[in-house]
Formats: sequence, C-alpha cells, structure tokens
Amino acid sequence: MAPIIRINAVLIILCVMISAGRPALADDNDVNFYKEKKTGWWWYHDPKPEIKNKEEEKLDLKPVKPVPSIAHMPDETLWNLHPDQFQELLLELQKKAVQNPTESTMADYTRMLDMARRKSVVFANASMLYVQQHPEYDVAAADPITTPGKVATIKQTAQDMEDKINWAAGNYGIIYFYSQDCPYCEAQTPILKYFGEKYNWEIKPYDTKTDSKVAEAFNAAVTPTILLIGRKNGEYLIVSSGVISLPDMEERIYRGIRLLEGETGVENYSTYDYQKGGALDPQSIFQNK
Repeated sequence: MAPIIRINAVLIILCVMISAGRPALADDNDVNFYKEKKTGWWWYHDPKPEIKNKEEEKLDLKPVKPVPSIAHMPDETLWNLHPDQFQELLLELQKKAVQNPTESTMADYTRMLDMARRKSVVFANASMLYVQQHPEYDVAAADPITTPGKVATIKQTAQDMEDKINWAAGNYGIIYFYSQDCPYCEAQTPILKYFGEKYNWEIKPYDTKTDSKVAEAFNAAVTPTILLIGRKNGEYLIVSSGVISLPDMEERIYRGIRLLEGETGVENYSTYDYQKGGALDPQSIFQNK
C-alpha cells in the first residue's frame, strides 16, 4: 500500500511542476511572437499600404470671397488705404485678372498697380529728402558714387592701406606655402615677391612636400596659401587659399593687421580708417549717442 501512495504523490508533483512551467493560455499575439522571434528585433517589414477613402482624395479648397470692382472707387480712397489693405487688394485684383483676364479686370489691376508705383515714387522722394537733410544716414557721403568722389575714395583707400602695411613691416610677416608642381604658385610667387620688395616685408616660404609638418601645423592643405603672422604673439590669419592678385592681397593684409591689432572686429572688419563714425561704420550709431 505504501509504494502505491508514494507513486501517486510523485505523479501529482510532476503534474504540478509541468503545469507551472507552461503558460496557461496563449493568445494570437503570443503565438505570432514565438513563431517570428527568429527574425530578430531589427527585422524590417514593409508597412501595409494605406487604403484611402475616395472622399479624402478630393481637393480641399478654401472658399474664395468675391473681389468687387474698383472702377467707381475714388482715387483718394485707394491712396489712403493702410499698406496692408493696399497690398491685399492689389494681390486680389491681380489674381482676379489672371483668372478672368477681361478688359474690366485688367483695368482694375492696372489702375491699382499704377497707384502702387506712384506711392513708391512719393516714398522714395521723401526718403531721399530726409537722408539729404541728415548726412549721418547718407551712405554716399562715405562712399561717393560720382566720378570725382570715386577717384578721391580710391586715393584715400590706397593711402590708408599703404600707411598701415608700412607701419606693420617690423611687427608682422608672411608665411607662404607653395608646391613645386603647382601652376598657381608660379603665378603667385612673383606677386608675393613684389609685395615684399614694395613694403620691405619678410616672407618665409615653405614647400608643402619637404616641409609637410609645418604645413600640417598651420592646416595649409591648398597651394598657394598665404598667412599673415605677428612676430610678438604668434597670432596668424589666413590671407588667401589659392592665387590672389596684388590689390586684393594688400586689402586683406591691411584688414588682417587691423583685426589682429584689435582696431576692428567682426562688426566693422571691412571698414577703413577714414570711414569710422560714418554710415559705413556699423558701430557708429552707438558712438554718436
């Protein structure tokens, strides 16, 4: 009797262990998961195509309000419209004429367009007169557009650049990266040589192949490359990457000197000395107050 009871107890324990280790019921999602788990977490499946309703494919156009004709509207009324209202009416009349280009719609649009042109002339005249009476806003005073003014500006600019470059001859120098097989370097070298003789500047040439470490230190990946460098603090500025003409090189070196000397910043980097305090000096509006 005892062996039979012992066997029954063992069978009961095994049944409990088996039932405890197996999920009671699995829904369709669980079954699909276990079937597809071999595909991995990042397995891609194309999404099912969306089924669009034909009603959704219809154009959803906004209702358009009718634009009345301005044929009987007085000129004074159109002239005194607020700019936002004027612009809106002009645009609506243009659309109306494009949709239905009849004589009446073209007449309304052309009349409104002519009104806009006349208002522009008035605004330009008022602006011109105001600037003429307030020279601090007149760009032509700092950068003349007349022939005599242009000649004077060129002379003044050239003199400012020469004075600054001559002054910096002992404090700054040029590092020149070139390559023997670079055709652009053949064009740049004589220009740079002339600059050194003209201003008595020291120019240190480096071949990017034989002096590759120096070129890497200054990140000179293009030939020719010209660097402006200060003797005192070692600060430098790239003047050009690629061949550059003498006038452009003088202008960039002039601006570079002023930048490294702290005379200018990003705001007025292109401003010349004689333009300080004028309309071409962005910071002058704060200095004049």
